[in-house]
Amino acid sequence: MRNPTLREEPRYEKAAILPMAQRESILEWLQSKGRVVARQNIEMPVLDEEEIEELFDEETEDTVDVDED
Repeated sequence: MRNPTLREEPRYEKAAILPMAQRESILEWLQSKGRVVARQNIEMPVLDEEEIEELFDEETEDTVDVDED
């Protein structure tokens, strides 16, 4: 079986330095393959202070008070 990535080096000699592979990042790879999908912008409703207070008031009414005896 031939495997070109394996090679034999003399035991008492310094091993050759492997060149850095110029690989693209995962994001670049995904973009080049067309696998990156842009997010859809969703418009969120803007609440005024009164609406926010109403939401907090409703939330505090829903909580249950536990009496400690």
